[in-house]
Amino acid sequence: MANDGARPPTAPPGTGLAGLAARAAEVSGRLSAGPDDDGGFRLELTVPTSSGATTRTDLTTTTGEDT
Repeated sequence: MANDGARPPTAPPGTGLAGLAARAAEVSGRLSAGPDDDGGFRLELTVPTSSGATTRTDLTTTTGEDT
């Protein structure tokens, strides 16, 4: 997932990324998150499949717009 970096005026506190990373680890997955080269934010989750195959799906979202 990637977005344009726009933030809502206020964001409630939570365990967001730490919680996602913990869930990924429970299934032998990996979570990476941080700023991207375009000033947005990128979140990537990798989890193993039972067949050992690798599949990648890129999704891009922006905030503040209804699509």
